[in-house]
Amino acid sequence: MGLAYFKKPDGASLLAVRTDAFGWVAGGIVLAGLALHVWSTATLGRGERQGAAANTPVTDGPFRYVRNPIYLAGITLLLGVSLLYSPWRAVDVGLPLV
Repeated sequence: MGLAYFKKPDGASLLAVRTDAFGWVAGGIVLAGLALHVWSTATLGRGERQGAAANTPVTDGPFRYVRNPIYLAGITLLLGVSLLYSPWRAVDVGLPLV
């Protein structure tokens, strides 16, 4: 939300996003990142272990494919939000990846 606040045009609301095809793609990236974040958090919550099994990592859901999908979801969300508002610069794409 903080990135969206700083990226929006001056005097506009947070809903002043791009409405062209590029904006739709950026919105899809945001939704994909949000879905991955919810799925990762729910899987991590279900996989919480007690006692001696607490040291074993969660290996189902998105953790089967990526070691830390919550980080990947955060990067995807930052990338999508930075592309959702125009004008955008190359740093808007590079900064979330760094």
